[in-house]
Amino acid sequence: MPASRSSTSPSNSNQTIPCPIPNCPFILPQNKPQIIQTHLTSAHTCTQISPIPTSFYHKAHVFKCPICPPQKIKLYKSNKTLTNHLASTHQTSTRTASNVDLITDQFTVDPAHHHEVKASWSNTLLYLHRTDIIPFSFRRSLYDKIPHKLRHQLQNILYKIIETLLTSTCTHTDANTPLVPQHQTTSNAFWKLFLLFEGTMLAPASKTEPKKHEVLVKYRIDMFVKGKFDTLHRSATKKLSPPNTTPADIEKRSEQIHKAANNDDWRKASNLLQAPLPSVPYSAEFLPTIEALHPPPPHIPQPNHYHAPIHPSINMHSTQAMAPFVQDY
Repeated sequence: MPASRSSTSPSNSNQTIPCPIPNCPFILPQNKPQIIQTHLTSAHTCTQISPIPTSFYHKAHVFKCPICPPQKIKLYKSNKTLTNHLASTHQTSTRTASNVDLITDQFTVDPAHHHEVKASWSNTLLYLHRTDIIPFSFRRSLYDKIPHKLRHQLQNILYKIIETLLTSTCTHTDANTPLVPQHQTTSNAFWKLFLLFEGTMLAPASKTEPKKHEVLVKYRIDMFVKGKFDTLHRSATKKLSPPNTTPADIEKRSEQIHKAANNDDWRKASNLLQAPLPSVPYSAEFLPTIEALHPPPPHIPQPNHYHAPIHPSINMHSTQAMAPFVQDY
């Protein structure tokens, strides 16, 4: 039980101080900063704590953050906890490593080609810094067409990109120097790398790339580690050749199939049967047929007082975390 205000005991264990908040009847032990800090922060508001003079904190051995605003006063029981708070909340972290150093340190590179890889990454970061993000022209990725081992390898690379991105947000010591380009000091290029990585690495094969899916993704991973992501992105964003819209002559195709079958040329007949038909160009005359195939759902009237049940663990205001490697674009 705390001692009274009139206590004159010379022992520090019995010394007390009154609560500095007006009209507060609490008597606080002077040598218990944790009790004082807990009382002030739990029993009083920041508006009440703000006028407390600095001399009280010295006397009570309580440490007040000198940077936090009056609306969010923070009190600590020791100088160590205050130092941790300042380091984690208020101190601005800086870095001296360039963006090229940050990304090349994430991957193992042959020392003989180290300078070449750094030069390639420098070109890629400059390319990303100047590139505007636009949607890819394709709708399906290669994610479901590659083995799990390759999927995990791509995910590990993505995690390294995220780690590099977080590190790049620290202010570079030469950020305000005009001689140092921005793509080497800011996080802009890494944000774009993070957003474009999945679509670029899992894009359909171009004319100059391997056609087998597993070989293609391995080739792209090797190109990425070597810093040639700009080449991969240019290839992924090239416009695909327009589909063949020449009207198909079904009767002529059927005659060719029957003729090949009558001549016992089963390979030719099978190839003609499996050959894809040209894409039908969109026309307004097909719109009624398409609408008839997809009728609107029936309307089910519901009483006004009905509310769909919501599980209490679901926060309707929070955004879901982005699932990596979404297949549809």
